Amino acid sequence: MPADVVAGLAAIRAELVSALVLRLAAEAGAIEQPADVVTGYWRAALDADLPREGLVGFGDLVDLVQIDDAEWLPLAAQTARRVLPARAGDNAERAAHRPDDRTAADLLVALLGYDYGEAFWERDRVIAHALQFLEARRGSLPDENRDQVREALINAGGFAARTIT
Repeated sequence: MPADVVAGLAAIRAELVSALVLRLAAEAGAIEQPADVVTGYWRAALDADLPREGLVGFGDLVDLVQIDDAEWLPLAAQTARRVLPARAGDNAERAAHRPDDRTAADLLVALLGYDYGEAFWERDRVIAHALQFLEARRGSLPDENRDQVREALINAGGFAARTIT
């Protein structure tokens, strides 16, 4: 059913999809609606290959605590690989709390790859949280996750990452 609703809304206007999901998320917090309703629509929106404007609002779901990190991180990372999500800094903060999670690293790498233009403060927040993620892994054995985040940080201007090994 979510796929049908997403397809119908996208045919009218792609932005309506994220507006619907954000409304469902607001209701989920207010009336204890199961998070799987929200994630079902989010997943359907990603599967529908919506244009960018249909996905931007999903970044606002960062605060929906009913969606646990194991479910939120893959959806957020998949979204961030396609579009710079709303509240990128908050998304990076949530990911930074999971330094041993491969998907958290994927999300941070995706967020670090965007040009934030005049929203430099958002870029700075993403860099700060990615540095926090990297710092939590300081002294651990080198691995692909750490190396990818470190390289993305340096490329994004987070030069302090050069000293974290």
